[in-house]
Amino acid sequence: MMRAASLMGVLLALVLCLAADAKADPANKAANQVPVGNGKTSTQGRTARIERLTAAAVNFGDILREGEWWDGAIAVYSMAIVLDENCAAAYSGRGRARSNKDDLSEIEFGLAMSDLDRAIQLDPKDARAWNCRGWNYSEKKEYDKAIADFSEVIRIEPKDAHAYCCRGAAYPLKGENNRAMADLNEAIRLAPHESIAYSIRGEVFRRQGDLTKAFADLNEAIRLNPKNTSAYVNRSAALVQGEKYDQAIEDASAAIRLDPKEAMAHNNRGEAYRRQGKLDEAIADFSRAIELDPTYGTAFANRGLVHITRRAFDKAITDLNRSLELAPRDASALVNRGVAFRQTGQIERALADLDEALRLDPACKNAYVNRGAAFFTRGNYDQVISDCNRAIELDSKYASAYANRGSAYAAKGDFEQAIRDLNEALRLDPACAGDMQIAAESVICKVIGVGRFLIWDGQSNSIPLRRRRSATVARPTWQSRSRN
Repeated sequence: MMRAASLMGVLLALVLCLAADAKADPANKAANQVPVGNGKTSTQGRTARIERLTAAAVNFGDILREGEWWDGAIAVYSMAIVLDENCAAAYSGRGRARSNKDDLSEIEFGLAMSDLDRAIQLDPKDARAWNCRGWNYSEKKEYDKAIADFSEVIRIEPKDAHAYCCRGAAYPLKGENNRAMADLNEAIRLAPHESIAYSIRGEVFRRQGDLTKAFADLNEAIRLNPKNTSAYVNRSAALVQGEKYDQAIEDASAAIRLDPKEAMAHNNRGEAYRRQGKLDEAIADFSRAIELDPTYGTAFANRGLVHITRRAFDKAITDLNRSLELAPRDASALVNRGVAFRQTGQIERALADLDEALRLDPACKNAYVNRGAAFFTRGNYDQVISDCNRAIELDSKYASAYANRGSAYAAKGDFEQAIRDLNEALRLDPACAGDMQIAAESVICKVIGVGRFLIWDGQSNSIPLRRRRSATVARPTWQSRSRN
């Protein structure tokens, strides 16, 4: 590093001297134009020296950039631009160096984009500038612009597997999984031993719910490159989805060891901890993910979900508000904020969130169940039953929907249907027995006589019941709070 610093110091001194010479007073140019041999003038000779030094500066900047010495590279590229303000390679290199810096400020991001714009203007065939600008657009969630830039890279270099990977990574962020698959398949055809394409394709398979193919691709990505951080991150997400939480924690931890600043790895590990009921560990990981990436809406949403579990509803609403500022179309975050609003007695806000969630995702079963719970507080039992019916249509094994519908039937006095629904909920999820009993506050199942009711004890599929002397208005059992 010391040798590199010394070399850069010498180079910068030379650049400054020649830059001063190159920018000499134009009035002196004629006097300086004297023959130097071979038909060349001194001005021509100086121009040739400047061109050579500019090229040397760009090459040295490339070495520093490839060594991830971003500030040094930026300084050298800047000197090249002083020598030649139309040097496309210097703008391209400086833009890529600026783009790779950690904790890039908005001003620095703007400077990087300006450099890349200028590089492309000067050299429209600079595929590396197009590619870097595409990634920057992706970071800003401007996916259409990103895809356009990656498409230009492919036009310039049709056999660039990396360009297909980049575009294949952008398409799923727009929900265009089929196009993503086409690009990733082509990337793997062009470069079958490159790890990154398998990692991205595995993530697309995960999003499509095909965990078998997801694990096959992600395992191959890690086999090809055991230091592929994104492959561990994506496999940890697939393991969470497959309810293999200990393995998910192992993979997320491996990703963090490779890159301690990988926010998604902290988020995925936090989600695995949350589902295991290790809420302190979950909060710590979600908070770390947010610290690393303050624009990470999913981490805010997941931390809000932990706050709901802990019944810290005001904190949950704060986190979910931020999540929805960052991702206004996140239906599951709207559902969870609706739960928090309902628990704090803000029924109108709860219904507004749940209605919006269903507008964005008409197949969101959690939204139907939780909207039914909100209607229950108003005594609108027919609407509860209607919403639970729809949830059951979407998922016939959704225990929460049967449990809440059973509560609504009990409140209406239809005790036979209530018993059937509550038994079905218990059959589908025996672990819910205690929660159902506590949440429903002893749902009335059948009238025995005047002022005496049988109360379901929530312990078996048959109904061994306890007696209670006065009726209790039934409340909905659970609210499904897990993210889709």
